[in-house]
Amino acid sequence: MRSVVAFTYEIDDIAKASEELAKKILTAPSLPSHRIGVLFCDSEAEHRPLVALLRLKLSMEIVGCTTVALLGGAQGYHEMAIGLMVLASEDANFAAVLYEPLSADDAKEQIERAYKKGKALLGETPKLIFALPAQDFSILLDDYVETLDAVSGGVPVVGGLTGWAPPYGASRVFAEGNAYSDRMVLVLISGIRPVFAVRNVYNTVMDQKRRVTSSEGGTIYTVGDVSGNSTFVDFLRSLGLPVEKRSADLNVVPFVAHPILLDMDQRDDYDGVPVLRTIHSINMETGRGVSIGRVPQGAALSLGSMKQRDVELSSRDAIR
Repeated sequence: MRSVVAFTYEIDDIAKASEELAKKILTAPSLPSHRIGVLFCDSEAEHRPLVALLRLKLSMEIVGCTTVALLGGAQGYHEMAIGLMVLASEDANFAAVLYEPLSADDAKEQIERAYKKGKALLGETPKLIFALPAQDFSILLDDYVETLDAVSGGVPVVGGLTGWAPPYGASRVFAEGNAYSDRMVLVLISGIRPVFAVRNVYNTVMDQKRRVTSSEGGTIYTVGDVSGNSTFVDFLRSLGLPVEKRSADLNVVPFVAHPILLDMDQRDDYDGVPVLRTIHSINMETGRGVSIGRVPQGAALSLGSMKQRDVELSSRDAIR
């Protein structure tokens, strides 16, 4: 497997941006014949013409999503930029599949159909599934992972969510020369042996854990404390988080830096490793919080904190 990465800061002039990105890719040493492009684009750019131009100029499928920043290259951190990574191999094969518009009513069936379509295109069982769903919080992220795990027979699933910066940004996924707000993109890859190194990038900032006493799906209603139960918002407030400001600003970025850690110790398959849940909204009137993943009643909850130094150390450790 070989890769070529290109960056541009031309988010306003899409024609120029596509020229800069394509030139870097096309002037790279001869790439193997099986290729796919992965595009991460600032959420405020004109996504549809950019994806269409890159697909035309490079004659390959382009997948990806919007984001608020990028990591990579000599500079490391790129704000308001566009990044394109091309993966190429003689041994690996890639099959990209674009779902039909998803809804909470038929998400699992749609995901299963899309995987089977991708497997047929690939012509063999994949070794890795790369998934990029659009932001639709009526569908729990657990449904994507659990459905793909079941239908594929345990093929590893990696991926992420689209990012966007209000008020002018847009949340989009890219595939088939276009950008979509209600679809999911799957890339199935064969001919590789994926290796994973997982390290924690968070510290616990609570003295003790609290039990989730009332929840449904990804919604957390109440959390147990010394006085009985409190709403989820009151629980966050007790930890010193400025919930009023975050609710007024519609700013979820601080919740990314302070994820909820859940110990699913009430489950039979509990492996001792907590899972992360990012809160995407809180309701000041009802006191509930809504997560992008399932939060089962009875799980032990704590608050985490992700800091730059922790990310640096854990990344270095995982790479080694």
